[in-house]
Parts: sequence; C-alpha cells; structure tokens
Amino acid sequence: MNEKQRMKMIFFIFIILLVIGTIGYSELLQISLPDSLYITLMNILGYSEVKGMPPIAKIFSMIVLTFGVGIGGYTVGIFIDIMMEGKMKDSWRKKILENKISKLKDHYILCGAGETGEVVVGEFIQKHANFVVIERNENVYKKLIEDGILAILGDATEEEILDRAQIKKAKGLISSLSKDADNIVAVLTARQMNTNMYIIARAIDKTAHSKLKKAGANCTISPNEIGGRRMAAQIINPSIISFLDVITRIEDIELDLEGIVIQKNSSIIGKPLKEIRMSGTTGLIVLAIQKYKQEDILFNPSPDEILNYGDVLLILATDSQIKRIKKLANEI
Repeated sequence: MNEKQRMKMIFFIFIILLVIGTIGYSELLQISLPDSLYITLMNILGYSEVKGMPPIAKIFSMIVLTFGVGIGGYTVGIFIDIMMEGKMKDSWRKKILENKISKLKDHYILCGAGETGEVVVGEFIQKHANFVVIERNENVYKKLIEDGILAILGDATEEEILDRAQIKKAKGLISSLSKDADNIVAVLTARQMNTNMYIIARAIDKTAHSKLKKAGANCTISPNEIGGRRMAAQIINPSIISFLDVITRIEDIELDLEGIVIQKNSSIIGKPLKEIRMSGTTGLIVLAIQKYKQEDILFNPSPDEILNYGDVLLILATDSQIKRIKKLANEI
C-alpha cells in the first residue's frame, strides 16, 4: 500500500469515527448533533470530557479517544516515513550521481543548461557522448537529474565545482552561461585547470570574442549572430535551402558531419585516403583534412593523400560509418 492509499484509508476511518461518535453522543447524552459533533472532535483531539457524563458515555468516550490517538499516531508515522524515505532516496541518488561523475574520463563539461545549453544537451544525448552539466539554477538542475542526466548544482566559475566535474580528465568544455563576464571567468578557470582541453565559449556581446579567446577559449560562438545570418540568408534567397540541410538527409538516410582525429597506433597511419573508402565504409565523404599542427585546411583531398598521426578528417557519413572510421583512427 503506497502513501496515497494509506492517507485515504486514514481519512476514511476518521470520517467513520466522527459519524459514530456524533451519533453516539447524541443518543447517550440526548444533545443536538452539532453539540455531539463538537464533543466527538474534542475527544478525538484529547481534550477533557463534558462534566456529568453517565458511565456508559464515559466508556464510549474512552473508545473514541483510543481510536483518535491511534489515528493521530498512525498519521504522524506515515508523514515521518514519507520524509525519511524522501531524504534517503535523495541521499542515495546523490551518492550514485557523484560516483558516476567521479568515474568520468575523456568527457565533455557543459557549463549552463539554459536555452543554448538545452540544445547542446540534446545533441550530446543523440551522439551518445559522455558529459556532465554544471547548473546553478536548482529547478533546472532537478529537471536534469529527473531526466537521468549527470549534473552538478553549483557555479561553473568556481574551481571546486569544476574539479567535481573531473575537469582534469575532460576532453572538452562548453561555457554557455548567460553573461559574458561569467563565461570569461569560467573559461579562464577551466584553462588553468586543464591546459590541453578544447574549450568553446558562448559570446553574447560583439566585443566578447577576443576577451574569451584571451582567457583561453579555442573557439567562440554567438548564437545570436549565427541565427541572424541564417535568417537574413533565408529571407534574401528563399528558394535556396541550406546545402547541409539537403545533403545530410537523402532518401531517409541521415548523414552527420564529424571531425575524426587520427590517434597513435591507428591502422590507417601512413596509408592513402582511398583505403578508408575500401574498408567497409562505402559512401563515406571526406570533405577536408587538416594536417597535424597546420592551420590550413585541405579541401576536397586527393584519394592518394597520405594520412598521418594527428590529422583531422572532416567527414560526412552515417552513424555506423562514423563509428567504423573512429575505430580505424583508434579514437574509440
């Protein structure tokens, strides 16, 4: 029997006791129903009896009082159980959550789960990425926990909170806080704690891009600027649909853009690009290659292009093809 059913049962017993007591006192003391209802309530609550009661009425009062005390004690017990059970559940859930977060490695940290962060969370889930969210809003934090998402309640600008998110073992960080000042502090703190991590920061003001990069961000993105350019392009050229919107959805096959980094001991190091297409990945499109430690990007690379450690392949492929390429690149 759950808590709701137990409370319904107590209420039902209380009403029955109230009805029996009211009728009983009315008959035994020959008084009106309102007066007998009053006496019944006083007895249930443990107040003194009416003076001059006959013995039979006193016995009846003891019965009513006994049941009243029993109902009261049982009700208090239920509320204590509910409170204790809730606290135990919260404590147990918190321990499980902290244990999972402590085991994270090569994961992503998202600072802020607002409107932009919510989209990032959705993409992470779709891509099956390991990530943890740092959120200062308690209501948003609780919603994340209810959805089964690893989250930490706190300020992403504080070292202690970032440390709890296992920042030293993280692969990347996205700072998507609501204020540029907070994003700058979060990026600066994160960069000091992990010098090798890739950091992307949200820029709200136009002047924030340079400040965020000086703080340690590898890349800055303004959702407002991107959205504005896209809307302007669509209204000026309404007949032209985005190139990626077309080529990423062909005949119910969804393609994704992915950047694959060739790791050490990869089986494709020293081999030409064309061998990737021969390794069970027919239909794979390699759009570009960024050679290791070079800023220039080689677009539409030759099939004879030799692949080396640290090269980044920008590919357009299905999810299964991406997984196979990651295995070849030794990324997973």
